[in-house]
Amino acid sequence: MGIVTATGNGVSRVKVGDRVEPIFYPKWLEGRVAAEKMGQALGGAAADGVLAEYMLVDQASLVHVLGLLQSWEREGLRPSQPFVCGLSGGYAAR
Repeated sequence: MGIVTATGNGVSRVKVGDRVEPIFYPKWLEGRVAAEKMGQALGGAAADGVLAEYMLVDQASLVHVLGLLQSWEREGLRPSQPFVCGLSGGYAAR
């Protein structure tokens, strides 16, 4: 989870102070899986991940984080976890 600290010209989906998270596949915004949507993943073998003090992210690949849960509570609710475990059969969690 991060907080928007600045925005560029033409940004309308987020504003400074918004709590947001980037999606794992920034190019997969809708529809079925396709090779061109899987490029530029934010983690795994192709990238270093998102552990950083600051990141530059396209507004289309950000989702708003509701204020209902604290950041440490959300860590157990990441939507990508069931997907990853489903593909790996849960072996990564063992």
